[in-house]
Parts: sequence; structure tokens; C-alpha cells
Amino acid sequence: MRKKVGALVTIIILILLFFTLKDIQFKEIYTALTQINISYVLLALVAFLIYYMLWALRLKNTLAGYVKASYFYLLKIVWAGAFVNTITPGVGVGGEPVRAYYIGEKYNKPKTKVLGFIAADQFFNILGLTLYVIASTILIFFLIDITVLKNIIPIILVALALISVLAFYVFWKNAHKELHWIEKRLYHLKSIRKHFKTLPDFEKYFTRKFHNITNILKEAITNRNKLSIGIILSVIYRSFEYVAAYVIFLALGQDISLAALLVVVTFAHLLGDISPIPGGIGLVESAMIVLYSAVGVPIHIAALVALLTRTAFYFYTVLVGGLTLLSLQKNK
Repeated sequence: MRKKVGALVTIIILILLFFTLKDIQFKEIYTALTQINISYVLLALVAFLIYYMLWALRLKNTLAGYVKASYFYLLKIVWAGAFVNTITPGVGVGGEPVRAYYIGEKYNKPKTKVLGFIAADQFFNILGLTLYVIASTILIFFLIDITVLKNIIPIILVALALISVLAFYVFWKNAHKELHWIEKRLYHLKSIRKHFKTLPDFEKYFTRKFHNITNILKEAITNRNKLSIGIILSVIYRSFEYVAAYVIFLALGQDISLAALLVVVTFAHLLGDISPIPGGIGLVESAMIVLYSAVGVPIHIAALVALLTRTAFYFYTVLVGGLTLLSLQKNK
């Protein structure tokens, strides 16, 4: 279901991008690039560096009491996981197990329990994003002057809320079937099958490990201290995504309202998260261009801001993250 929805969203955004870019003047892009202020571009890189540093700080807080981990080691873990997330579909698909593996190896802790804490850290991240989505949704009413659309939005939000509740109910009722399907697929792997004589043996092992993860997850997210600090750090660290985009606007000698910036960046990343495209690459940039144009940013500026912002982001996720993962594998 998620893949179908993500694929539909991707197609819609690409169609909108086509109609948005069809009249673009590439001479305007070239002129804007020749006048760019490199100092502000470097500030965007600094903003994303702080973004990852705060992420590592939140992870350290989440693991507190279980693993006394080095902050700088966790920073490397965050970058390595970000690289894996970028090359796998969706968010948190491959990066979280990678982080759990290296932390467990480094500090001699059960990897399933570490994964439970990392799942809790991801939960704090989602809560932070949810707050930005709520704020952005409210701001849409002030950015859009079309009365009809304003009347439709509440209906859409209620419908989405009902669909979300129904989807959660269906998932909860079918969770056992989903787990059984995962167990059967995993048991086909030779590396797993050689350790377990029968599928039921592996199912018992898998269920026990899965319960370890969920128990640790519940323990972490019900800890008031970890929950409050986790949400605060999630809100602060995500704010540097907006800072990076804003200084790119300044680098091009342009300005944008903070409300418009908040709406565009938030929903562009949200669309990237539900996309089946690995890391949302291409879709996030496309959504940014379409949304920036929708709030009145000149099309050539919208394209440049989207591409330069994401380039700064990929500098850390792809280049720094990839090199960090290689170093972790080498020193394993």
C-alpha cells in the first residue's frame, strides 16, 4: 500500500514539475549562479553539520543508561546510517540496523536491544517532524488566499486522519501475518537457514528478538526525560534544514518569508519520506521546486535553491557518510 501511494505521489510531483519547468529560462539560472555569494553556501554546509551533530547528541541521550557511548563515535554512526538510508527506499529502512550493528559490536551489547533504542530515537525524530507538519499545515491557511481551497483543506485533513487510524488498525490486526511473511522470507537465506533446522525454530528465535526490540522501544519512549529531551532536540536539529535553505536564498540575493520556507521544506521532505525512491532522491528536489514556485518564488531561483540545498545535504549523506561507513568496516 505504501509503495502504491508513494509511486502515485511521485508521478504527480513529476507531472507538476514538468509543467513548472517547461517555461524556465536557463540563461536566468546561469546569471544567478555567476552572482552567488559562496560564503552563504558554506554557511549552509555548516548548518547541515550542526544538524548531524545534534542528531548524534539526541542518539547519545536515547542510549543513556544502557550504553556509555563516545559522542564522536555516534556521530560517525549517524553519518554511516544516513548513507545507507540514502541508497535504500524510504527512511530508516537500512540505516537503523547498520547503526545498531556497529554500536553493538563496539560496546559488546546485544544488537537487538540496541536496535530498540535506535527505534526509539527514530520515534523522537518522527514526533519532531510531526510538529513541523502541524505548524506547516496551519500556515497554509495564511499563505493561500483561495477561499474554496481553504474550505477543502479541513475536509482533506479529517479524511487523512481517518485513513491513518484505519491503516493503523489494519496494520495492528495483521501484524502477526506480516511478521510471519518476513520470517519466511528471511528463512530462505542460506546464512540463516544453516543455523536453524526448521522454520518454526527460526520463528521462535525471531519472535523473541522482535519482542526484545519492542520492549526496549516502549521502555525508552516512556522515559519522560528521554522523551522530552528527544523531542526538543528533534525540533532544534530539524530547524537547521530550514536555516540551510534560507542562507541559500541569501546566497542568491533573494529573500523568502519564514512561513513559506517552513511549508515548502517540511512537505518536500514528507513527500520524500513516503516515496519508494531510495532516499527520496529527485522527488524531494522536484517537490521543492514545485512548492517554492507555488508560494511565489521565481522558477529559476526555486530550481537553484532546491538543487544547492540538497547538494549540501548530500555532501554529508553520500560523501561523508560513505567514507565513514568504509572506515567503520575497515576498523571492524
